Amino acid sequence: MWLNRQLHALYDDIAREPLPSDVVALIERHAQESAAAEPSADTAAAPTSPTDTTHGDKK
Repeated sequence: MWLNRQLHALYDDIAREPLPSDVVALIERHAQESAAAEPSADTAAAPTSPTDTTHGDKK
């Protein structure tokens, strides 16, 4: 398709350029903060329905 070729001709060189170090640092910091904010699987509470009043008790 002609559009695909034209876009590649315009942007391939730019897409191959390395990211600036400050942008890389920002991405890495965000990834670390996101990982620290997520509860681990062993400490996470099991999801419950807000309308669940049985608390797992089945009669």
